Amino acid sequence: MKTKIINKLFLSIFTGTIFILGSRIHVEAADNVTNTMPVVPIMNIEKIIEKEYQMDLKEEVQLYLVENDQGEYLNIAFSNVSDFAYIRYAATDKSDWAGKMYNGTAVEILDYEGDWVRIKSGNVYGYVQAKDLIIGKEAKKYDESNENKTYHYAESKAEEEERLIKEEALRKGQEVIAYGSQFIGNPYVWGGTSLLYGADCSGFVQSVYADFGISLPRTTWAMETAGIPVSYDQAMPGDLVLYDGHVGLYAGNDMILNAVDESHGIQITSALYAPIVTVRRVL
Repeated sequence: MKTKIINKLFLSIFTGTIFILGSRIHVEAADNVTNTMPVVPIMNIEKIIEKEYQMDLKEEVQLYLVENDQGEYLNIAFSNVSDFAYIRYAATDKSDWAGKMYNGTAVEILDYEGDWVRIKSGNVYGYVQAKDLIIGKEAKKYDESNENKTYHYAESKAEEEERLIKEEALRKGQEVIAYGSQFIGNPYVWGGTSLLYGADCSGFVQSVYADFGISLPRTTWAMETAGIPVSYDQAMPGDLVLYDGHVGLYAGNDMILNAVDESHGIQITSALYAPIVTVRRVL
């Protein structure tokens, strides 16, 4: 893009006259040069080029305006990175980062500072390098190629930390369910805690978690205060789902892994078979 900008500098030499963006310098023949000849410092030309670069960037972005759900028009661009790019608090790569934008992240352009662009994406405000953005007509093409018209947004540092914690809990919870599922079909025994020879509902849950180094109370009623409470719609595999006198391990998709009764033994059944008292996360 800078090559394009530099070409905008209108240089014309006619009888010793140079025009630089509207400024004129009269150049005398070599034998008539005087000490009063005006001089244009090179740094001024660099500033002009940089200013034109920023103006051109703005013009390109303004070619592409997208209406949001509130009927407001925003300057929209999309990230073009191989993995992710940091969104910095200041327009320098030495600044701390406020968040990350991954490839295809939709951003709103707020301002320009040299080769950096101030953006907003999701809950994140900050600076990214212009080279990491698809803007203007190319952004329009990118948008038109997206058939479902859904986009993802930048992730703040706090949001990333929260996501990683949930992902780790999900991974561990899936391990718990995978381990407990080995015992499907084994018998239900009132008061039992053996995964092989028989366990009741709370004995089964207690024994499964014991293999992961987590100690749980022995009875269903005591388990109602174990760990931390979560809403059912936020339940993840491995969470304890407690009913009036029964407990199972949430297995996902509205199902629980549990020691049902003497007729069915250990099975995966519906989590919604009865009113839920509480859901507890112990991982």
